Amino acid sequence: MAKYLGEIMNHELFSAALDDFALDVRGYFRTLGISAAPVLDAAGRPVGFVSLTDMFELSEDTQVESIMSSPADPLPVTATIEDAAKTMAERGRHHLVVVDDDGRAVGFVGSLDVVRGLVGAPVPHPEAFRTYEPTTGTAWSEEATLSMENVERIPDGPGVISLVRSKPGERDRVVWSAGSQNARTKAIGILSGAEPTLEYLAADLDAGALRFRVASNRG
Repeated sequence: MAKYLGEIMNHELFSAALDDFALDVRGYFRTLGISAAPVLDAAGRPVGFVSLTDMFELSEDTQVESIMSSPADPLPVTATIEDAAKTMAERGRHHLVVVDDDGRAVGFVGSLDVVRGLVGAPVPHPEAFRTYEPTTGTAWSEEATLSMENVERIPDGPGVISLVRSKPGERDRVVWSAGSQNARTKAIGILSGAEPTLEYLAADLDAGALRFRVASNRG
């Protein structure tokens, strides 16, 4: 029976940034079929939380920082499921961000995950963000190794990028996902080391162990 958050959390974590436009993030939510996400700073540490309920009335220049709830109330991967239940009850949270020893966001748990964990029921998570969103008609691209040679495959415009760690002997796993006004520029920034949030993935990038897939955002 699971005891710690690291055993039940969803590793497939989509995040927003403080200066993201809320209308864009709402579009990313629709693309991914999710309803909430942590807001991370440049170091990948949670500073807030945003959900669809925060996005009913938005102007074009509304940024995530102005509508998010804060603090994010993160818990470490070593926290118990009971700790998560208490935090949710005391803070009125339906979702919690899970962080590593450096305070970087590495996972996500919802209230149903916690309930299942408390009663010893399986806590299933999808193997990947769904590949087709019927409402918007959004589809993910095929996966390819993240490299400068493959950058041209990435749309030169708004979209969501997911990075998948693929190593021999290990199950492929989404390790990072975020939206951008220009998905190709975002990928180039990752490859050039201009994305400090992803420093912890540098070894995987150097080893050619990161693959990407992209979904265009139609808002």
